[in-house]
Amino acid sequence: MDKIGADFFLSVQMVKDRLGAKPIVIQLPLGVESSFVGIIDLVRMKAVVWNDEALGAEFHDEEIPAGLLDQAKEYRDRLVELASEVDEAATEAYLEGKVPDEAQLKALIRKGTVSNFFVPILCGSAFKNK
Repeated sequence: MDKIGADFFLSVQMVKDRLGAKPIVIQLPLGVESSFVGIIDLVRMKAVVWNDEALGAEFHDEEIPAGLLDQAKEYRDRLVELASEVDEAATEAYLEGKVPDEAQLKALIRKGTVSNFFVPILCGSAFKNK
């Protein structure tokens, strides 16, 4: 995400268009190019910010910035909906308005990934330890 011209959302679309895969976004970037400072973990709904002095080897959790909260909620909803499709009981619970907890969501993501139902999409850095 720190590479010049990096576009997370274009990359997600390319996974769909060029590979014919079903992407499931697990993280969103916090910034791009030189302002890439961390990620939004959509499973935990927390921002993970790297310490620049440690070149990303150290990080801490923060609340999601207010300006990105609506986008994070939108992608979290998509994540829960798609993950719920891999299990009949989870689908029924989702349709009843129940949201899986963190452990259940991780299990659904694993099940969907192992079965090739979808491809998890994460973001990172090409130049640093992020």
